[in-house]
Amino acid sequence: MRDVRSWLILFGLAALVVVLAVAGRAPSDSPYHAVTSDGAGGTSALRQLAGRLGHPTAVVEGDFSLPPGGLLFVFTPTAGFTDGEARDLRSWVEGGGVLVYAAETASQPVEGALGLARVTRSTPGDSAQALEGLPAVGTVDGAYAQPFVPSSERVAILAGASGAGVGVRVSIGQGVVFALADPLALSNSRLLLADNAPFAADLLAYAAPGSAVRFDEFHHGAQNGGSVAGAVYSFAWGQALIWAVLVLFVGLAIRGRVVGPPIPLQEDVPRSLNEHTEAVGRLLQRTGGRREALEALVHATRRAVSRRHGLAVDTARPDFHDILGRRDPETDAALVRAETEVARAAGSDAGVLAVGRALHDIAYPVRPRTPQGGDRN
Repeated sequence: MRDVRSWLILFGLAALVVVLAVAGRAPSDSPYHAVTSDGAGGTSALRQLAGRLGHPTAVVEGDFSLPPGGLLFVFTPTAGFTDGEARDLRSWVEGGGVLVYAAETASQPVEGALGLARVTRSTPGDSAQALEGLPAVGTVDGAYAQPFVPSSERVAILAGASGAGVGVRVSIGQGVVFALADPLALSNSRLLLADNAPFAADLLAYAAPGSAVRFDEFHHGAQNGGSVAGAVYSFAWGQALIWAVLVLFVGLAIRGRVVGPPIPLQEDVPRSLNEHTEAVGRLLQRTGGRREALEALVHATRRAVSRRHGLAVDTARPDFHDILGRRDPETDAALVRAETEVARAAGSDAGVLAVGRALHDIAYPVRPRTPQGGDRN
């Protein structure tokens, strides 16, 4: 009863850890603004807004392949673009795609492929004023740090407090790139502040009606061949499960007991000697082989007596009784008497039984006889 109570306490503690880790935890934030996150820094609300405006949404993960057309959001790539991926992204824009790229700091080589350049000195600010092409937008709330350098190709659409271009538009081929110096402007925590929602709606309006809006999670680590352990730990339930296993492990280590009874190694069990003997005996009985049975018992008795007296001789040799008689005359005399009864006893089952018992007593005496001349002390 005490052991049962201890187990209940241990498992109850593990369950409490799971509940506190999952239910008592705030929504996981995302400093890199993942669309799969409902936290303050995530962008799941932007995906819902795109769906409400009639655009099917999708997540780019597994491999970085982009179907033609539509609109793509790329937020703060934590797994950097390769040169090939940067070229593929520019080619996709040239073919008519609309790209919204937002990152706090410069990320190469993707910004070089898109023709973007930033100022070397940071100019932080909490809001930006809308400029060209955004008639319904006044102020866009954010936390701008490293603006872009405007040029004839990079048209400023948002200006920070110092007049720096914290948002620019670049036309490339048949497509267009909107580059923002702050992804927080489109995050869950700020989408309803100032004119951020109208600004997001204006960006989504550049996509053709009914075209797909995609979110790049490939460059947030959602790639083929990623770590399973890392993926599990990224979820609250995964962390809760790990903590629960840790609590159980520590509890079992403190108790110093194994889980369940020990299981012995299985060994190959030979066929029972009694079963084998019984089978051979029944076979000899049905075939009338009484004499054969007695002869087999005689040979077995000779081997047993030979082992007991340490006689390393062949039990079938003619002088066996001479050798045994010098070692133990009494046992040899009893064995000779039993062997002389074999021919007479083979005529009936009762005779076989009587001689068999006599041979058994000789082979396995209740109190082994001490050979003459041996040490009786």
